[in-house]
Amino acid sequence: MGSETDVVKISGAQLFLIDREESVLMQKGDFSLRLVKQEHSPLAAIVAAVGEVQWPIGKDAPALKVWNRHYTFALPGLMVYGLLFPAETPVEVLQQLEAVMNHYCTFEVHQEIAAAGNFLFKGLSRISTTHSLVRIEHLQGVCEELCAGLNFIDTL
Repeated sequence: MGSETDVVKISGAQLFLIDREESVLMQKGDFSLRLVKQEHSPLAAIVAAVGEVQWPIGKDAPALKVWNRHYTFALPGLMVYGLLFPAETPVEVLQQLEAVMNHYCTFEVHQEIAAAGNFLFKGLSRISTTHSLVRIEHLQGVCEELCAGLNFIDTL
């Protein structure tokens, strides 16, 4: 047994699967960032979700903010998700999301990537998709090297 606590919740999110050729809308719905704890254990995890799609947030999974309300998440194996929040999302909620990601994952802000093209979601520039994926691949390599040298699990 354990517990789950919503840390951040945002309505109207769009989740895309991104590759070098295109991005595909996977899910629309509520985004949540949850803290999952095991009872009688110091271990915990942060899990992101949009609708039925869930993925872990961790030091081995880099995340980038590539424009206002636009984020990318790299999962092990180079699967990349793009996340788009509605224009009416309060700045304070996005700041809370970024604070959690700063603490629990490899998080960077790269608005200059988006300035290189229109952006990386459906129907938009492949140039910016490629730039984002190159940066994510680099970050993922750095994360894998760092994690390979660790002999412990970071607890919350």
